[in-house]
Amino acid sequence: MNLLDGLFRSSNNCTMKEMLAYPVFIWQIPCGSVSINKKGGLVVGNSTAKNIRANCQYLDNTYSHRYMIFNFSPLMMDLEEACKYGELMDYSKQSIEDFRLLMELCFTIMKWTLAADQQDHYAVLTFLEESRSVPHPNYAAMIATCYHIFAGGQSNGGSYTLEFMEGQLGIRRSMYHAASQESYVNYFQLLLDLPIVPNTQRLRLTRVSLHNMDLKGVKLGLHVEYEGKTSVFSDPTAWVEEVENEEDGTVRLSLNTQVCLFGDFSVSLLRYEPLPPPLQGHGEPPRRVRLLARCAFSTVFLHQETHQIRARDMDYATQNNLPSDSFMLLHFEKVDPLSGDDAYIGQITQRVEQSPRHQMFLLGPDPLPSSNRYNNYASSNRDDDYSTNGARCRADEMCRQNCVCGENIDRPLSRTITLVTLPEEEKRRSQEDYEVVSLPDKNKDIQQSESSNNVTCESLVTPSVTTGNGVSLPSYGPTTRLSRSERRRQRGIRFRRRGGYYGYRD
Repeated sequence: MNLLDGLFRSSNNCTMKEMLAYPVFIWQIPCGSVSINKKGGLVVGNSTAKNIRANCQYLDNTYSHRYMIFNFSPLMMDLEEACKYGELMDYSKQSIEDFRLLMELCFTIMKWTLAADQQDHYAVLTFLEESRSVPHPNYAAMIATCYHIFAGGQSNGGSYTLEFMEGQLGIRRSMYHAASQESYVNYFQLLLDLPIVPNTQRLRLTRVSLHNMDLKGVKLGLHVEYEGKTSVFSDPTAWVEEVENEEDGTVRLSLNTQVCLFGDFSVSLLRYEPLPPPLQGHGEPPRRVRLLARCAFSTVFLHQETHQIRARDMDYATQNNLPSDSFMLLHFEKVDPLSGDDAYIGQITQRVEQSPRHQMFLLGPDPLPSSNRYNNYASSNRDDDYSTNGARCRADEMCRQNCVCGENIDRPLSRTITLVTLPEEEKRRSQEDYEVVSLPDKNKDIQQSESSNNVTCESLVTPSVTTGNGVSLPSYGPTTRLSRSERRRQRGIRFRRRGGYYGYRD
Protein backbone atom coordinates (compact mmCIF):
# COMPACT_ATOMS: atom_id res chain seq x y z
CA MET A 1 0.00 0.00 0.00
CA ASN A 2 1.28 3.45 -0.81
CA LEU A 3 0.26 7.03 -0.15
CA LEU A 4 -1.67 7.38 -3.42
CA ASP A 5 -3.62 4.24 -2.62
CA GLY A 6 -4.53 5.65 0.78
CA LEU A 7 -5.64 8.95 -0.75
CA PHE A 8 -7.74 7.09 -3.31
CA ARG A 9 -9.44 5.11 -0.58
CA SER A 10 -10.15 8.29 1.40
CA SER A 11 -11.65 10.06 -1.60
CA ASN A 12 -13.97 7.10 -2.24
CA ASN A 13 -15.26 6.85 1.36
CA CYS A 14 -13.39 3.57 1.83
CA THR A 15 -13.21 2.76 5.54
CA MET A 16 -11.06 -0.38 5.45
CA LYS A 17 -7.85 -0.50 7.49
CA GLU A 18 -4.74 -2.44 6.57
CA MET A 19 -3.61 -4.83 9.29
CA LEU A 20 0.00 -3.87 9.97
CA ALA A 21 2.25 -5.13 7.12
CA TYR A 22 -0.01 -8.02 6.11
CA PRO A 23 -2.06 -8.02 2.88
CA VAL A 24 -5.16 -8.11 5.06
CA PHE A 25 -7.86 -5.45 5.46
CA ILE A 26 -10.19 -5.02 8.44
CA TRP A 27 -13.56 -3.68 7.28
CA GLN A 28 -15.88 -2.44 10.01
CA ILE A 29 -19.29 -1.83 8.44
CA PRO A 30 -20.94 1.06 10.34
CA CYS A 31 -24.12 0.01 12.09
CA GLY A 32 -25.83 3.36 11.54
CA SER A 33 -29.59 2.94 11.71
CA VAL A 34 -29.55 -0.84 11.29
CA SER A 35 -32.38 -2.39 13.26
CA ILE A 36 -34.22 -5.68 13.73
CA ASN A 37 -37.82 -5.94 12.54
CA LYS A 38 -40.62 -7.87 14.20
CA LYS A 39 -39.79 -11.02 12.23
CA GLY A 40 -36.18 -10.95 13.40
CA GLY A 41 -34.81 -9.73 10.07
CA LEU A 42 -32.16 -7.05 9.70
CA VAL A 43 -33.17 -3.66 8.27
CA VAL A 44 -30.18 -1.84 6.74
CA GLY A 45 -29.99 1.97 6.90
CA ASN A 46 -28.72 4.36 4.22
CA SER A 47 -25.29 4.95 5.79
CA THR A 48 -24.63 1.21 6.05
CA ALA A 49 -25.70 0.55 2.46
CA LYS A 50 -23.60 3.47 1.21
CA ASN A 51 -20.52 2.16 3.01
CA ILE A 52 -20.96 -1.31 1.50
CA ARG A 53 -21.31 0.09 -2.01
CA ALA A 54 -18.28 2.38 -1.64
CA ASN A 55 -15.96 -0.31 -0.28
CA CYS A 56 -17.06 -2.94 -2.78
CA GLN A 57 -16.58 -0.48 -5.63
CA TYR A 58 -13.07 0.29 -4.38
CA LEU A 59 -12.22 -3.42 -4.12
CA ASP A 60 -13.61 -4.18 -7.59
CA ASN A 61 -11.79 -1.26 -9.21
CA THR A 62 -8.48 -1.73 -7.40
CA TYR A 63 -8.08 -5.48 -6.86
CA SER A 64 -10.70 -7.00 -9.20
CA HIS A 65 -10.39 -10.82 -8.88
CA ARG A 66 -7.49 -10.58 -6.42
CA TYR A 67 -9.44 -10.13 -3.18
CA MET A 68 -11.46 -12.45 -0.97
CA ILE A 69 -13.98 -11.31 1.61
CA PHE A 70 -14.22 -13.30 4.85
CA ASN A 71 -17.62 -12.23 6.14
CA PHE A 72 -18.42 -12.26 9.88
CA SER A 73 -21.38 -9.86 9.64
CA PRO A 74 -25.09 -10.66 9.15
CA LEU A 75 -24.97 -8.71 5.85
CA MET A 76 -23.83 -11.48 3.50
CA MET A 77 -26.59 -10.88 0.94
CA ASP A 78 -25.77 -7.17 0.74
CA LEU A 79 -22.10 -7.98 0.13
CA GLU A 80 -22.99 -10.49 -2.59
CA GLU A 81 -25.00 -7.86 -4.43
CA ALA A 82 -22.40 -5.08 -4.12
CA CYS A 83 -19.15 -6.99 -4.78
CA LYS A 84 -18.97 -8.17 -8.39
CA TYR A 85 -15.50 -9.67 -8.81
CA GLY A 86 -14.21 -10.80 -5.43
CA GLU A 87 -14.57 -14.16 -3.72
CA LEU A 88 -16.80 -14.48 -0.65
CA MET A 89 -16.65 -16.82 2.33
CA ASP A 90 -19.37 -16.64 4.99
CA TYR A 91 -18.57 -17.29 8.65
CA SER A 92 -21.55 -15.39 10.08
CA LYS A 93 -23.71 -18.42 10.92
CA GLN A 94 -21.33 -20.15 13.32
CA SER A 95 -19.52 -19.44 16.54
CA ILE A 96 -16.02 -18.04 16.08
CA GLU A 97 -15.08 -19.13 19.61
CA ASP A 98 -13.68 -22.37 18.24
CA PHE A 99 -9.95 -23.11 18.25
CA ARG A 100 -10.17 -25.48 15.30
CA LEU A 101 -12.12 -22.93 13.27
CA LEU A 102 -9.68 -20.16 14.23
CA MET A 103 -6.76 -22.30 13.07
CA GLU A 104 -8.49 -23.10 9.77
CA LEU A 105 -9.42 -19.45 9.29
CA CYS A 106 -5.85 -18.22 9.82
CA PHE A 107 -4.54 -21.00 7.56
CA THR A 108 -7.01 -20.10 4.78
CA ILE A 109 -6.17 -16.38 4.97
CA MET A 110 -2.47 -17.17 4.80
CA LYS A 111 -2.91 -19.49 1.81
CA TRP A 112 -4.99 -16.95 -0.09
CA THR A 113 -2.54 -14.09 0.45
CA LEU A 114 0.40 -16.32 -0.57
CA ALA A 115 -1.38 -17.71 -3.64
CA ALA A 116 -0.40 -14.77 -5.86
CA ASP A 117 0.66 -15.63 -9.41
CA GLN A 118 1.24 -12.36 -11.24
CA GLN A 119 -0.23 -9.94 -8.66
CA ASP A 120 -0.77 -9.91 -4.93
CA HIS A 121 -3.89 -11.31 -3.30
CA TYR A 122 -5.67 -9.53 -0.45
CA ALA A 123 -7.94 -10.78 2.33
CA VAL A 124 -10.77 -8.56 3.60
CA LEU A 125 -12.23 -9.43 7.02
CA THR A 126 -15.71 -7.90 7.25
CA PHE A 127 -17.54 -7.16 10.50
CA LEU A 128 -20.60 -5.18 11.57
CA GLU A 129 -19.95 -2.54 14.20
CA GLU A 130 -21.62 -3.33 17.49
CA SER A 131 -24.76 -1.53 18.53
CA ARG A 132 -27.18 -1.86 21.41
CA SER A 133 -29.99 -2.08 18.88
CA VAL A 134 -28.34 -5.05 17.12
CA PRO A 135 -26.65 -7.35 19.69
CA HIS A 136 -24.28 -9.02 17.22
CA PRO A 137 -20.84 -9.62 18.84
CA ASN A 138 -17.89 -8.20 16.91
CA TYR A 139 -14.76 -10.36 16.65
CA ALA A 140 -12.54 -7.99 14.64
CA ALA A 141 -9.93 -7.35 17.34
CA MET A 142 -9.79 -11.00 18.43
CA ILE A 143 -9.42 -12.44 14.91
CA ALA A 144 -6.85 -9.81 13.89
CA THR A 145 -4.81 -10.64 17.00
CA CYS A 146 -5.03 -14.39 16.42
CA TYR A 147 -3.85 -14.01 12.82
CA HIS A 148 -0.97 -11.76 13.89
CA ILE A 149 0.14 -14.44 16.37
CA PHE A 150 -0.42 -17.28 13.88
CA ALA A 151 1.57 -15.48 11.17
CA GLY A 152 4.61 -15.19 13.43
CA GLY A 153 4.14 -11.63 14.66
CA GLN A 154 5.82 -10.80 17.93
CA SER A 155 3.47 -11.37 20.83
CA ASN A 156 4.19 -10.54 24.45
CA GLY A 157 1.25 -12.63 25.63
CA GLY A 158 -2.18 -12.80 24.04
CA SER A 159 -3.95 -10.14 26.12
CA TYR A 160 -1.13 -7.60 25.66
CA THR A 161 -1.05 -8.26 21.91
CA LEU A 162 -4.82 -7.78 21.83
CA GLU A 163 -4.38 -4.32 23.36
CA PHE A 164 -1.63 -3.56 20.85
CA MET A 165 -3.83 -4.55 17.90
CA GLU A 166 -6.70 -2.48 19.27
CA GLY A 167 -4.44 0.56 19.32
CA GLN A 168 -2.96 -0.07 15.89
CA LEU A 169 -6.30 -0.68 14.15
CA GLY A 170 -8.43 1.71 16.19
CA ILE A 171 -10.96 -1.00 17.08
CA ARG A 172 -12.17 -2.40 20.39
CA ARG A 173 -12.94 -5.90 21.50
CA SER A 174 -16.59 -6.88 21.75
CA MET A 175 -18.72 -5.10 24.32
CA TYR A 176 -20.68 -8.32 24.75
CA HIS A 177 -17.96 -11.02 24.74
CA ALA A 178 -14.91 -9.04 25.86
CA ALA A 179 -13.88 -11.45 28.63
CA SER A 180 -14.15 -14.63 26.56
CA GLN A 181 -12.35 -13.00 23.61
CA GLU A 182 -9.38 -12.08 25.78
CA SER A 183 -9.32 -15.63 27.15
CA TYR A 184 -9.40 -17.12 23.64
CA VAL A 185 -6.52 -14.93 22.48
CA ASN A 186 -4.41 -16.00 25.47
CA TYR A 187 -5.07 -19.70 24.94
CA PHE A 188 -4.75 -19.42 21.15
CA GLN A 189 -1.14 -18.33 21.60
CA LEU A 190 -0.63 -21.01 24.24
CA LEU A 191 -1.92 -23.64 21.80
CA LEU A 192 0.67 -22.53 19.24
CA ASP A 193 3.48 -22.44 21.80
CA LEU A 194 2.88 -25.79 23.50
CA PRO A 195 4.61 -28.80 21.92
CA ILE A 196 1.44 -30.95 22.05
CA VAL A 197 -2.30 -30.52 22.57
CA PRO A 198 -2.64 -30.55 26.39
CA ASN A 199 -5.74 -32.76 26.66
CA THR A 200 -7.15 -35.17 24.08
CA GLN A 201 -9.72 -36.76 26.40
CA ARG A 202 -13.50 -36.41 26.03
CA LEU A 203 -15.11 -35.15 29.26
CA ARG A 204 -18.53 -35.21 30.86
CA LEU A 205 -19.70 -32.04 32.57
CA THR A 206 -21.25 -33.60 35.67
CA ARG A 207 -21.99 -30.54 37.78
CA VAL A 208 -21.91 -26.75 37.78
CA SER A 209 -21.59 -24.89 41.08
CA LEU A 210 -21.84 -21.14 41.77
CA HIS A 211 -19.80 -19.59 44.56
CA ASN A 212 -19.94 -16.22 46.35
CA MET A 213 -23.03 -15.16 44.39
CA ASP A 214 -26.02 -13.72 46.22
CA LEU A 215 -28.68 -15.56 44.24
CA LYS A 216 -30.98 -16.72 47.00
CA GLY A 217 -34.54 -16.84 45.74
CA VAL A 218 -33.47 -16.19 42.15
CA LYS A 219 -34.79 -18.61 39.54
CA LEU A 220 -31.85 -19.83 37.49
CA GLY A 221 -31.31 -21.85 34.36
CA LEU A 222 -28.31 -23.11 32.40
CA HIS A 223 -27.60 -23.15 28.66
CA VAL A 224 -24.73 -25.29 27.30
CA GLU A 225 -23.57 -25.21 23.66
CA TYR A 226 -21.18 -27.91 22.43
CA GLU A 227 -20.35 -29.61 19.11
CA GLY A 228 -23.24 -27.87 17.35
CA LYS A 229 -25.75 -29.04 19.96
CA THR A 230 -27.56 -27.34 22.82
CA SER A 231 -28.65 -28.47 26.28
CA VAL A 232 -30.95 -26.21 28.31
CA PHE A 233 -31.67 -26.80 32.00
CA SER A 234 -34.73 -24.62 32.58
CA ASP A 235 -36.05 -26.03 35.86
CA PRO A 236 -35.13 -23.55 38.64
CA THR A 237 -35.92 -26.16 41.31
CA ALA A 238 -33.12 -28.41 40.01
CA TRP A 239 -30.50 -26.22 41.67
CA VAL A 240 -29.37 -27.50 45.06
CA GLU A 241 -28.42 -25.02 47.78
CA GLU A 242 -25.53 -26.15 49.96
CA VAL A 243 -23.82 -24.44 52.88
CA GLU A 244 -20.25 -23.67 51.88
CA ASN A 245 -19.09 -21.86 55.03
CA GLU A 246 -21.03 -22.30 58.26
CA GLU A 247 -19.27 -19.36 59.94
CA ASP A 248 -20.48 -16.65 57.55
CA GLY A 249 -23.43 -18.56 56.14
CA THR A 250 -22.04 -18.64 52.60
CA VAL A 251 -23.99 -20.97 50.33
CA ARG A 252 -23.35 -22.40 46.90
CA LEU A 253 -25.76 -23.51 44.23
CA SER A 254 -25.08 -26.61 42.17
CA LEU A 255 -26.76 -28.32 39.24
CA ASN A 256 -26.25 -31.85 37.91
CA THR A 257 -25.83 -31.64 34.13
CA GLN A 258 -24.28 -34.86 32.71
CA VAL A 259 -23.34 -33.30 29.35
CA CYS A 260 -20.59 -34.95 27.28
CA LEU A 261 -18.13 -32.38 25.88
CA PHE A 262 -15.23 -32.42 23.46
CA GLY A 263 -13.53 -29.38 22.02
CA ASP A 264 -15.04 -25.92 22.35
CA PHE A 265 -18.12 -25.25 24.45
CA SER A 266 -19.93 -22.38 26.17
CA VAL A 267 -21.90 -22.26 29.41
CA SER A 268 -24.48 -19.51 29.97
CA LEU A 269 -26.12 -18.79 33.32
CA LEU A 270 -29.73 -17.67 32.88
CA ARG A 271 -32.01 -15.73 35.18
CA TYR A 272 -35.76 -16.12 34.80
CA GLU A 273 -37.57 -12.86 35.53
CA PRO A 274 -40.75 -12.95 37.64
CA LEU A 275 -43.86 -13.29 35.52
CA PRO A 276 -46.54 -10.59 35.67
CA PRO A 277 -50.02 -11.80 36.61
CA PRO A 278 -51.85 -13.10 33.52
CA LEU A 279 -54.63 -10.98 32.08
CA GLN A 280 -58.16 -12.23 32.39
CA GLY A 281 -59.02 -14.45 29.46
CA HIS A 282 -55.40 -14.82 28.37
CA GLY A 283 -52.93 -17.61 28.91
CA GLU A 284 -49.73 -17.37 30.89
CA PRO A 285 -47.25 -14.95 29.23
CA PRO A 286 -43.91 -16.33 28.01
CA ARG A 287 -41.17 -16.42 30.59
CA ARG A 288 -38.58 -13.65 30.20
CA VAL A 289 -34.96 -14.78 30.33
CA ARG A 290 -31.94 -12.65 31.10
CA LEU A 291 -28.36 -13.70 30.44
CA LEU A 292 -26.58 -13.36 33.77
CA ALA A 293 -23.09 -14.65 32.89
CA ARG A 294 -21.40 -16.58 30.11
CA CYS A 295 -18.09 -18.33 29.57
CA ALA A 296 -16.53 -20.06 26.56
CA PHE A 297 -13.66 -22.52 26.75
CA SER A 298 -12.30 -25.79 25.32
CA THR A 299 -11.69 -29.24 26.74
CA VAL A 300 -8.22 -29.33 25.14
CA PHE A 301 -6.99 -27.14 28.02
CA LEU A 302 -8.75 -29.01 30.83
CA HIS A 303 -6.28 -31.25 32.65
CA GLN A 304 -8.04 -31.41 36.03
CA GLU A 305 -11.41 -32.62 37.27
CA THR A 306 -12.57 -29.08 38.02
CA HIS A 307 -12.23 -25.78 36.19
CA GLN A 308 -12.75 -22.47 37.96
CA ILE A 309 -14.04 -19.47 36.00
CA ARG A 310 -13.67 -16.13 37.75
CA ALA A 311 -16.17 -13.31 37.41
CA ARG A 312 -13.69 -11.21 35.45
CA ASP A 313 -13.43 -14.02 32.88
CA MET A 314 -17.21 -14.19 32.35
CA ASP A 315 -19.13 -12.20 29.78
CA TYR A 316 -21.92 -9.97 31.17
CA ALA A 317 -20.70 -10.45 34.77
CA THR A 318 -19.71 -6.79 35.17
CA GLN A 319 -22.94 -5.50 33.63
CA ASN A 320 -24.95 -7.66 36.04
CA ASN A 321 -22.87 -6.57 39.06
CA LEU A 322 -21.66 -10.01 40.07
CA PRO A 323 -19.21 -9.82 43.01
CA SER A 324 -15.56 -9.64 41.97
CA ASP A 325 -14.71 -12.69 44.11
CA SER A 326 -17.52 -14.83 42.71
CA PHE A 327 -16.78 -17.73 40.42
CA MET A 328 -18.31 -20.68 38.61
CA LEU A 329 -16.86 -24.15 39.12
CA LEU A 330 -17.23 -26.79 36.41
CA HIS A 331 -16.86 -30.44 37.47
CA PHE A 332 -15.77 -33.07 34.94
CA GLU A 333 -15.10 -36.77 34.60
CA LYS A 334 -13.38 -38.62 31.76
CA VAL A 335 -15.42 -40.70 29.32
CA ASP A 336 -14.60 -42.96 26.38
CA PRO A 337 -13.69 -41.23 23.10
CA LEU A 338 -15.96 -41.20 20.07
CA SER A 339 -15.09 -41.66 16.43
CA GLY A 340 -13.78 -38.41 15.03
CA ASP A 341 -12.06 -37.24 18.22
CA ASP A 342 -8.63 -38.23 16.90
CA ALA A 343 -9.30 -36.41 13.63
CA TYR A 344 -10.18 -33.24 15.57
CA ILE A 345 -6.93 -33.34 17.53
CA GLY A 346 -4.97 -34.26 14.40
CA GLN A 347 -6.36 -31.31 12.47
CA ILE A 348 -5.42 -28.83 15.18
CA THR A 349 -1.95 -30.37 15.51
CA GLN A 350 -1.41 -30.19 11.77
CA ARG A 351 -2.36 -26.52 11.55
CA VAL A 352 -0.13 -25.67 14.51
CA GLU A 353 2.81 -27.37 12.81
CA GLN A 354 2.07 -25.52 9.55
CA SER A 355 1.79 -22.10 11.20
CA PRO A 356 4.57 -19.58 10.50
CA ARG A 357 4.97 -19.12 14.26
CA HIS A 358 5.84 -22.80 14.66
CA GLN A 359 8.10 -22.72 11.59
CA MET A 360 10.04 -19.82 13.09
CA PHE A 361 10.52 -21.81 16.27
CA LEU A 362 11.96 -24.69 14.22
CA LEU A 363 14.42 -22.31 12.54
CA GLY A 364 16.22 -21.89 15.85
CA PRO A 365 17.75 -18.76 17.39
CA ASP A 366 19.25 -17.45 14.15
CA PRO A 367 17.69 -14.21 12.90
CA LEU A 368 15.31 -14.27 9.97
CA PRO A 369 16.48 -13.16 6.52
CA SER A 370 16.21 -9.45 5.89
CA SER A 371 14.02 -10.20 2.87
CA ASN A 372 11.14 -11.26 5.12
CA ARG A 373 8.21 -9.00 4.20
CA TYR A 374 6.85 -9.18 7.74
CA ASN A 375 10.25 -8.57 9.29
CA ASN A 376 9.10 -5.70 11.50
CA TYR A 377 6.44 -7.87 13.12
CA ALA A 378 7.43 -11.52 12.67
CA SER A 379 10.45 -11.79 14.91
CA SER A 380 8.98 -14.11 17.50
CA ASN A 381 11.39 -16.94 16.72
CA ARG A 382 14.07 -15.00 18.52
CA ASP A 383 12.14 -13.00 21.08
CA ASP A 384 9.40 -15.38 22.21
CA ASP A 385 10.57 -18.98 21.82
CA TYR A 386 13.60 -20.91 22.99
CA SER A 387 14.67 -24.52 23.11
CA THR A 388 16.03 -26.08 26.29
CA ASN A 389 16.87 -29.80 26.39
CA GLY A 390 14.27 -30.52 23.74
CA ALA A 391 11.45 -28.85 25.71
CA ARG A 392 9.38 -25.99 24.36
CA CYS A 393 10.07 -22.76 26.20
CA ARG A 394 8.77 -19.24 25.96
CA ALA A 395 9.92 -15.93 27.40
CA ASP A 396 6.82 -15.08 29.41
CA GLU A 397 8.13 -12.90 32.22
CA MET A 398 8.42 -9.52 30.62
CA CYS A 399 8.53 -5.86 31.49
CA ARG A 400 4.79 -5.33 31.06
CA GLN A 401 5.09 -1.60 31.57
CA ASN A 402 6.77 -1.43 28.16
CA CYS A 403 3.80 -3.03 26.35
CA VAL A 404 0.96 -0.54 26.31
CA CYS A 405 -1.90 -0.13 23.90
CA GLY A 406 -0.80 1.41 20.64
CA GLU A 407 2.91 1.26 21.41
CA ASN A 408 5.35 -0.61 19.20
CA ILE A 409 6.16 -3.93 20.88
CA ASP A 410 8.87 -4.86 18.40
CA ARG A 411 11.77 -3.64 20.50
CA PRO A 412 13.80 -5.84 22.85
CA LEU A 413 12.28 -6.46 26.26
CA SER A 414 13.95 -7.69 29.41
CA ARG A 415 12.79 -11.21 30.22
CA THR A 416 13.67 -14.59 31.66
CA ILE A 417 13.01 -17.96 30.05
CA THR A 418 10.01 -19.85 31.41
CA LEU A 419 9.10 -23.42 30.52
CA VAL A 420 5.62 -23.43 29.02
CA THR A 421 3.38 -25.86 30.91
CA LEU A 422 -0.36 -25.60 31.32
CA PRO A 423 -0.42 -25.51 35.16
CA GLU A 424 2.20 -22.75 35.24
CA GLU A 425 0.32 -20.79 32.58
CA GLU A 426 -2.89 -20.96 34.63
CA LYS A 427 -0.98 -19.99 37.77
CA ARG A 428 0.55 -17.01 35.96
CA ARG A 429 -2.87 -15.86 34.78
CA SER A 430 -4.38 -16.21 38.25
CA GLN A 431 -1.61 -14.03 39.67
CA GLU A 432 -2.68 -11.25 37.33
CA ASP A 433 -5.80 -10.79 39.48
CA TYR A 434 -3.69 -8.84 41.94
CA GLU A 435 -2.39 -6.59 39.17
CA VAL A 436 -5.78 -5.59 37.79
CA VAL A 437 -7.61 -4.89 41.05
CA SER A 438 -6.86 -1.16 40.86
CA LEU A 439 -7.41 -0.87 37.11
CA PRO A 440 -10.72 0.53 35.80
CA ASP A 441 -12.95 -1.94 34.03
CA LYS A 442 -12.96 -1.16 30.30
CA ASN A 443 -16.47 -2.57 29.93
CA LYS A 444 -18.07 -1.12 33.05
CA ASP A 445 -20.10 1.42 31.12
CA ILE A 446 -21.56 -1.18 28.81
CA GLN A 447 -25.18 -2.02 29.54
CA GLN A 448 -26.62 -5.24 28.27
CA SER A 449 -29.38 -4.58 25.75
CA GLU A 450 -32.68 -6.29 26.38
CA SER A 451 -32.56 -8.02 23.04
CA SER A 452 -29.22 -9.62 23.89
CA ASN A 453 -30.87 -11.47 26.74
CA ASN A 454 -32.56 -13.87 24.34
CA VAL A 455 -30.37 -16.92 24.21
CA THR A 456 -30.06 -18.53 20.80
CA CYS A 457 -28.14 -21.52 19.59
CA GLU A 458 -25.83 -20.95 16.62
CA SER A 459 -25.28 -24.24 14.88
CA LEU A 460 -21.80 -25.08 13.74
CA VAL A 461 -21.76 -25.30 9.96
CA THR A 462 -19.12 -25.42 7.29
CA PRO A 463 -18.28 -21.97 5.82
CA SER A 464 -20.24 -21.41 2.64
CA VAL A 465 -18.35 -20.14 -0.38
CA THR A 466 -19.51 -17.85 -3.16
CA THR A 467 -16.97 -17.87 -5.94
CA GLY A 468 -16.80 -17.38 -9.64
CA ASN A 469 -13.45 -19.06 -10.17
CA GLY A 470 -12.41 -22.23 -8.38
CA VAL A 471 -8.87 -21.99 -7.05
CA SER A 472 -6.60 -24.69 -5.68
CA LEU A 473 -4.52 -23.01 -3.01
CA PRO A 474 -1.03 -24.29 -2.28
CA SER A 475 -0.12 -26.19 0.84
CA TYR A 476 2.18 -24.42 3.24
CA GLY A 477 5.12 -26.55 4.27
CA PRO A 478 8.09 -25.96 6.57
CA THR A 479 10.11 -23.20 4.97
CA THR A 480 11.85 -19.95 5.75
CA ARG A 481 9.74 -16.85 5.14
CA LEU A 482 11.21 -15.43 1.92
CA SER A 483 10.35 -12.42 -0.17
CA ARG A 484 7.25 -12.66 -2.37
CA SER A 485 9.25 -12.87 -5.60
CA GLU A 486 11.41 -15.66 -4.14
CA ARG A 487 8.33 -17.59 -3.02
CA ARG A 488 6.80 -17.28 -6.49
CA ARG A 489 9.92 -18.64 -8.15
CA GLN A 490 10.45 -21.54 -5.73
CA ARG A 491 6.87 -22.69 -5.30
CA GLY A 492 5.55 -22.08 -8.82
CA ILE A 493 2.05 -21.39 -7.57
CA ARG A 494 -0.68 -21.93 -10.15
CA PHE A 495 -4.47 -21.84 -10.07
CA ARG A 496 -6.71 -24.81 -10.74
CA ARG A 497 -10.48 -25.00 -11.03
CA ARG A 498 -12.25 -27.42 -8.70
CA GLY A 499 -16.03 -27.21 -8.95
CA GLY A 500 -16.29 -23.63 -7.66
CA TYR A 501 -14.78 -24.51 -4.27
CA TYR A 502 -11.32 -24.09 -2.87
CA GLY A 503 -9.53 -27.42 -2.60
CA TYR A 504 -6.52 -27.71 -0.28
CA ARG A 505 -3.66 -30.10 -0.87
CA ASP A 506 -2.26 -30.75 2.60
